[in-house]
Amino acid sequence: AAAATDVGGGGGDGEDSADASDAEYLSDAAFEPGAFLSTTSFSVILDAEPIDVREPLRFFRSYFVDGTFTRKYRAERGDSELEVGVWKPHTTLHMVRELTYRSPVKATIGPSSTRVAETQRYHISKRCFTLESLQMFLDVPYSDYFRVEQRWQVVGARPGPCKLTVEVGVVEVV
Repeated sequence: AAAATDVGGGGGDGEDSADASDAEYLSDAAFEPGAFLSTTSFSVILDAEPIDVREPLRFFRSYFVDGTFTRKYRAERGDSELEVGVWKPHTTLHMVRELTYRSPVKATIGPSSTRVAETQRYHISKRCFTLESLQMFLDVPYSDYFRVEQRWQVVGARPGPCKLTVEVGVVEVV
């Protein structure tokens, strides 16, 4: 059996049931995977089981509700000029937010950094949290021909900890 991966913040001491304040995050609507991302061939970059969070909503609250984790993650990556928008309702994509930042480029050609425009959407049910993102690298040569798509998925299983999977794909934009 794998050891628990401590992803910080929302670990297992509290209740595992949703309360009335959770209603603004939870969705009864069906999740439509093809409504936002277009790639069907992701590469799994993280498959952690179990993680030290006992329900998907707790993971969302610990890492994505207010942008604190995003700011820390982007700073540790060396990104700068970060602006994190607020989550807003969307007619077909549930909840979305926009991020912009400058990211270092480690390629031998092109600029040493690039502006990035990222759109994120999330969907949460009682047993699954999915965060999807589209990233456009605005200053990289030929960047108008591709985008990077990511999917973070936290799936809860009773009893026990959740499973976190992170996938990434590069999509040609025609």
